[in-house]
Amino acid sequence: MIRALSKKRSSKEHLIIHMKFAILVLLTFFFWQSPGARRSAAIALQQTAKFVQPEPTNLQERFDRLNSEFSNCLTLE
Repeated sequence: MIRALSKKRSSKEHLIIHMKFAILVLLTFFFWQSPGARRSAAIALQQTAKFVQPEPTNLQERFDRLNSEFSNCLTLE
């Protein structure tokens, strides 16, 4: 892995890597400044987490899941 990271690159490859990094930094800055974008990303992450979460297999797990969802609803602004 170290050999792959330290291989010789052309100036064009260096420019591409630096431009990708600059674009990533700019997008991160603008994303951080936009509450709407952060909110929509948070909602998307929560929906994805619910989608990949395994279904409860017994009654106690179902009760715990409903209890945590209910307590989360109470703490939202």
